[in-house]
Amino acid sequence: MKIIAVVLGLIVGGLGGYVGADSLATRYFANSGVEKNGWTYALDYAIAEPPTLAAAAFAKHVMVANVAEEAVYYKETGDTSGNRAYALTIGANDYPPTNAFWSLTIYYGELPYNLVKNPIDRSVISNRTEGFMLGDDGSMEILIQHEQPDGDKTANWLPAPDGAFLLVFRVYEPQESILDGSYAPPPLQLVGNGG
Repeated sequence: MKIIAVVLGLIVGGLGGYVGADSLATRYFANSGVEKNGWTYALDYAIAEPPTLAAAAFAKHVMVANVAEEAVYYKETGDTSGNRAYALTIGANDYPPTNAFWSLTIYYGELPYNLVKNPIDRSVISNRTEGFMLGDDGSMEILIQHEQPDGDKTANWLPAPDGAFLLVFRVYEPQESILDGSYAPPPLQLVGNGG
């Protein structure tokens, strides 16, 4: 009888520990980092030695992380939903300082944060996206909404689901102004309802 009680105690204790750690990692991911221009980022997510809560939280929610010198991840912190239309405008002199490339990826707003399925099969826009249209001044406007925009604007469209979504802006091989925290992506702007 004592053996059964001990075994049950170990099982319940182990499950309780896992649930507690899982909950702690989720809360840390949701509330960690530095916020700038409506984006949250941290430079310590991928620290592996010693294991940190930041690394555990990032591993749970994103699965793979690089050290900051390889890539920095910005998570949009607003209440984003596909029933509203947004624009992310990057001025000609405000492109992310990178030695490689940058990308903006859209995910469904609930775990496990899957890529958004859409009619043009696009869940990421980057400085490598073919056919993207720049403004006359060299700026880039990315449209984020559920409904497909009219005409040429589709070239700059990042389709959103009809519900909540998550945006992650990544900069690979970031330059010093990212690593020292002086640069952040421009703020996401609400531009309308649904598209």
